[in-house]
Formats: sequence, C-alpha cells, structure tokens
Amino acid sequence: MDPKDREVLVLRHFEKLSNAEIARLLKMKESAVSKRYFRALGKLEKLLGDLPAIDD
Repeated sequence: MDPKDREVLVLRHFEKLSNAEIARLLKMKESAVSKRYFRALGKLEKLLGDLPAIDD
C-alpha cells in the first residue's frame, strides 16, 4: 500500500481526523484525501480478503 494512503487511513481511523483536517496536515486538497482514503480502503479490503480463512 502506498505510504500516503496508509497515512490517510491511520489519521482517519486511529487519530479520528476529518478529511479537511488531514488535508491541512498533509498539505493536500481535501478531494485528494478523500480519493486516497477510498482507494486505501479498497486495497485493505482486498488484502484482508486474500488472507486464508481461520477455522474455528
């Protein structure tokens, strides 16, 4: 995953920042932050979906 995408995910989910706050912090447009966030979520979903299932 691209480091900027990962950073946006961390800032959104662990630091609880808004897209506007992340945009100011990373000196990016808010629209770019939003695109990176959704792209990163898709990549994370694919990565997690590719993991083998754990049998209970």
